[in-house]
Amino acid sequence: MNNVDNNVNKSRWLILFTVVSMTFMCCLDSSIVNVALPVMKDKLSVTMASIEWVVTSYLIVISATILIFGRLGDMKGKTYIFRFGIILFTFGSLMCGLSSSLGLLVFSRVVQAIGAAGTMSTSQGIITQVFPSNERGRALGISGSFVALGIMVGPPLGGLIVSAFSWKYIFLINVPIGIITFIMSTRNFPKSIIKKMKN
Repeated sequence: MNNVDNNVNKSRWLILFTVVSMTFMCCLDSSIVNVALPVMKDKLSVTMASIEWVVTSYLIVISATILIFGRLGDMKGKTYIFRFGIILFTFGSLMCGLSSSLGLLVFSRVVQAIGAAGTMSTSQGIITQVFPSNERGRALGISGSFVALGIMVGPPLGGLIVSAFSWKYIFLINVPIGIITFIMSTRNFPKSIIKKMKN
């Protein structure tokens, strides 16, 4: 095993932490908004049927684009698509937090969902790439657990944020986390992994 492979072996748990952090946040955002919908409806002066597009648009766009990003990950490199997804998800989250109308909020959720699809479609491939076969099952199991955890934590966390702060913070909390995970991916994902994923 060469020095680069040794570096990958040493940093594999940091890589896993980076991947599952984004997976957790993407799944969290599918459920965290549910309890905030009544508040958002009143603040934006729209109907309940209209505000539900904030949830629906996010889920539809992820479902529609995740396979596309999976294929792009095979063609362009999973690490590249993963980082692109982080940037787009974080930017979309910032746009959501700054939105003052339903139209802009739904558009921002679409941007956020495209970024989420980019990270979620490549996360398991990255884990498979950096973990040896004897540890791969445990790593993928941890990733799956964070998917369920993100969905479960969303409603109570959303309720806590809405009761203590503005509804916009359910989106703005993603921004510092997105920046941190992008920096971690830049530092912990070796170039050799990027090249292997492109092949």
